Amino acid sequence: MKKLFNLITITLLIILSCSCAFAQSRVAILPFKINASSDMSYLKDGIFDMLSSRLSWEEKVIIIDKSEVEKQVPHLSNLNESDIKRISTALKADYVILGSVTLFGGSVSIDAKVLDILKAKQTLTFFEQCKNIDEIIPKINKISEEVNEKIFGKAISPKSQDIKLSQPLVQEPSIHDHPEKSFQGQTVPVVPSLPLSQTFTPATQTSTFWKSRNFDFEIKGMALGDVDNDRKNETVLITNQDIHVYRIENSQLYKIKEINGKKSVKYLTVDVADINKNSKAEIFITSLNTLSNTLDSFVLEWNGKNFEMILKDQGWYFRIINHPEKGQLLMGQKKGINDVFIGGVSELLWNGREYISQNQLKLPKGINIFSFALGNLFNKNEEMMVCLDSNDHLRLYNNKNEEDWKSGEYYGGGENYIDIFPGTESQERYYIPQRIIVSKLQEIIVVKNQATTGRLLSQFRQYNNGNFESLSWTGAGLSSKWQSEKLSGYISDYSLGDFDNDGKIELGLALLSKRGFLMQKPQSVIITYKK
Repeated sequence: MKKLFNLITITLLIILSCSCAFAQSRVAILPFKINASSDMSYLKDGIFDMLSSRLSWEEKVIIIDKSEVEKQVPHLSNLNESDIKRISTALKADYVILGSVTLFGGSVSIDAKVLDILKAKQTLTFFEQCKNIDEIIPKINKISEEVNEKIFGKAISPKSQDIKLSQPLVQEPSIHDHPEKSFQGQTVPVVPSLPLSQTFTPATQTSTFWKSRNFDFEIKGMALGDVDNDRKNETVLITNQDIHVYRIENSQLYKIKEINGKKSVKYLTVDVADINKNSKAEIFITSLNTLSNTLDSFVLEWNGKNFEMILKDQGWYFRIINHPEKGQLLMGQKKGINDVFIGGVSELLWNGREYISQNQLKLPKGINIFSFALGNLFNKNEEMMVCLDSNDHLRLYNNKNEEDWKSGEYYGGGENYIDIFPGTESQERYYIPQRIIVSKLQEIIVVKNQATTGRLLSQFRQYNNGNFESLSWTGAGLSSKWQSEKLSGYISDYSLGDFDNDGKIELGLALLSKRGFLMQKPQSVIITYKK
């Protein structure tokens, strides 16, 4: 019996070892989505070849042929869970690898994830950034090493030179790039002009960018400031009903607080500034009560442990503007029952208990709290006003409220709106203008979102890409100084400041990269653009 038991045990061990030896994992590498302003499709083939060569493991890991994968992936837009399930079933895949590469200026970010189909879960996620496109190979190496080690138990050090892309990893400069840089990281002579700011456009650096992880919510607004008196800036985001506070530091995104609102509210805008002068910037939320169609705005402030509502039920639209001499000012305007705006725009001052109306501004007809910015644009110590009108044209007014210039093309472009006469046959929408930033050195930064429907439909707006433009006064009008690369998606809000707390100024933006539809959640990201 003992000999028989030993024989059975040995046989089972042999069978088990043989079955383990022949166990193979089938991996489907889906074509990576390339987000770039020019054709970079060759990267899809290059990334597939790099991952395939590094993950393929004889008798252990089989990489499903590219042609088989492409038959199951006719397009890459908005792949959802059911699409992944269908593709993996058709390919008999145990694991699926998918991701995207985003090129912005001279920098690159790589998002990737590995899905375990049998366990129906996301096994690994990756987010890597490169200073230039030539660093993609070592980043793909790093991703491959982690997959090999954590999923397949294979620790190797792949050599980056054992594979070549079908094209060299370089890209010609875009005609819309800032004139101070080219994509390869070289600098070019700068034509003397009024700089955007003292730190935003140094002539000796190439542009770089930082991109956050994806958020599964739609960012409607963003603002920047030190809200907890720690001498570091926080980024405050809003959705329709929620507030999210983050800090960016050492290229990492840290969640500070999430504040959930009622279902009966609709947040319109967010601003951050220390108006009551206690070294802690207040958070100003313009909020609409959707049941009564009245303003229900409020102000939050850090009390040392949490964000406390120091004022609520405020019937003001809030907006922070930067005055060329006085600095940050809090502005307010009222809402009527059937009118979006009533009365004028006034500065709101803190009296120890609340913000009271003082110093009503004299604005041109049709200009409201959200549609203007102030600045010394002529370099003559004259306060000028730049506005976005209801048709998304830029207008420039002098200190006598006389119009000096009007743009012939569209700027701004927002999807954030207020209902007029809600619930009636006369219901309309008022679309809130995008911010306008005027730098201390007489340049204007404004977004240019491009609409899928153009601007033909007054009651429906949807934008699918956008970029930034910087303008300065030439003596005859505003002239473009530079344009950023186009981004795929809708730029919902932006700000200028030290987002990552490194002492340098960045242009930060919130981008809606994927819209929510039925059971699919939206996706938003924060991008900061540095020179």
